[in-house]
Amino acid sequence: MLFGDRSDFLDGLLYGYHGDVEMPDDRTVEECARDWAVWGCFNFLTTSGESFNECKAFIMYPPGGPVHILYRQWPERMTRSVQVSRDGVMVTAEGFTRWFQEQAQRLQGGD
Repeated sequence: MLFGDRSDFLDGLLYGYHGDVEMPDDRTVEECARDWAVWGCFNFLTTSGESFNECKAFIMYPPGGPVHILYRQWPERMTRSVQVSRDGVMVTAEGFTRWFQEQAQRLQGGD
């Protein structure tokens, strides 16, 4: 399966879209909730991150392989993929968490 196909597959299951095109969907609310429970773990920087409105992204980590970040930036319709190591993702996430905690403390006046 190509990365664009994976992105469309996840986009369709989680949001009912392929890119910016709404797809017909006859699933019940229970079926949608089940699909979200199974496939929602691939959701990355979408919906909850309004600063990323111009992009839709998913993250995948096949066992033993590199981490794949699939993203599509509007108005382009082509899905791009970036491969990074698991360790690289962990170091980056830990660095961001540390920075976030420092900023939260600074903003609360607890320098």
